[in-house]
Amino acid sequence: MKKLIVILILSFLNQTTFGQEIVIAGNGLNVRKEPNSKSEKIGKLHFGTKVNVIEKTGKLLEIKDGNEIVKGEWVKIKFENSQKPSSKNNSGYVFNGYIKSENEFNSYLEKEITKFEKFQNFKIHSKSSPYFIKGDFFGDGVSDYAVKVSKEKNNVEIIILDIGGNNTQVLKPIEDLKDENNENRVIEEFGWAEIFEKVESGTILWSNFIDDFRSLEEVPNSERVILNYEAIYVHASESCGGGFIFWKNGIFNWLQQE
Repeated sequence: MKKLIVILILSFLNQTTFGQEIVIAGNGLNVRKEPNSKSEKIGKLHFGTKVNVIEKTGKLLEIKDGNEIVKGEWVKIKFENSQKPSSKNNSGYVFNGYIKSENEFNSYLEKEITKFEKFQNFKIHSKSSPYFIKGDFFGDGVSDYAVKVSKEKNNVEIIILDIGGNNTQVLKPIEDLKDENNENRVIEEFGWAEIFEKVESGTILWSNFIDDFRSLEEVPNSERVILNYEAIYVHASESCGGGFIFWKNGIFNWLQQE
């Protein structure tokens, strides 16, 4: 009887949620079937995806990332990836050197955001996953943060914390954009944009709808945009509506993607 109780307790502890964490690997985090780097890869989580750690394996690992040594262990997670479901049961093993406490990261972001008078009453819109992405959105070789924030329950905005040289930081809200017709496009609310992704540099950006749908092959070279830095892709997950947002010629631009 005592053995049975011990087994039940251990089983319960192994499935206990240790807390919600956030993927901070800039290029995404691989999910493995077993807790080792040679195991089958069953998915990949985007930067900013929220995960729940449900088991610590005690299997330690060190990874050399540039000049930095990242230390951690293999942990089992459950996750909700609203953009691209990575595995049937939404669980697997990851290296925890690239996940961070949600509260810790939110505190950092909110502290930076509230330095700007216009956004002192805004809060991180952490209900969506991911609610921030990291990338060089201004082409200066420095990684920035694009963050969903809200002042009112149903009013979600996207702002970019532009981190420049000497760690200077300027907050730029995505409000007025130039569209494919060089006309002003005002987007006051992004609550509809469940899909919120970084677009890698070198990707062809284009509008797939002008009067009617069109394929990339139908888009003339003069209307294609290729950047040597990152852009942002937003879209509704279950319906038409969305586009590419990118910085060029000192302004934010918009290319429609239905």
